[in-house]
Amino acid sequence: DYILIEDPFPAGTQAIDRDRGYDIKGIALRVPQVHREFGDQRAAFFVPHASRGEMTLAYLLRATLPGDYNVMPARVMPMYDPQFAGNSSNTTIKVED
Repeated sequence: DYILIEDPFPAGTQAIDRDRGYDIKGIALRVPQVHREFGDQRAAFFVPHASRGEMTLAYLLRATLPGDYNVMPARVMPMYDPQFAGNSSNTTIKVED
């Protein structure tokens, strides 16, 4: 039932894990029943069950160093059967001073 989504942070960024009080129109930073954890290099979301359709998960990052950075793909997998894992595409971001 549980699905793990791991999203690596781009270099030059760090997560803002204390995001209570931020109000961004149209974006829910907390999804009911979804647990999230932040490590030094990634965000992890633990989704108790997935239904057909779309789910949006969001978190805040703070840019710390200007530059062009590669963003590694996010990984999605069932927690108890990782042979069915998938991943997103990679991209680049530009952080300006």
